[in-house]
Amino acid sequence: MSVKDKQVSGLMDTGSGLAWSGCPESDTVVHLREGDAEKMGDEELLDVIAGLGVACDRAVLDELVLASASSDEVFQRLAEVSGVDVEGYDADDMMYCLIELCHRWYPDWVS
Repeated sequence: MSVKDKQVSGLMDTGSGLAWSGCPESDTVVHLREGDAEKMGDEELLDVIAGLGVACDRAVLDELVLASASSDEVFQRLAEVSGVDVEGYDADDMMYCLIELCHRWYPDWVS
């Protein structure tokens, strides 16, 4: 299930995310909670990261993980390479996705 497919009472699909009905100034995005990333497929996780303006694929992560000592360092380098300032809930979403991808793709990597 993708983040867009979630049905939450009071939310409506705006085409670019979900917004609270009757609240046009809403941030329009339903953010991930801890554990959500575990239920998503690899492509869905990459889509969340791409939706934040960060270019990421397996080859990019292979290179970054080899050169990094932690998930935080992978996050920082990925954001820097993409030229994007990821903050707040967006940073949480990206970190959840990165941690899950690293657990799946690099199970022996100690972070």
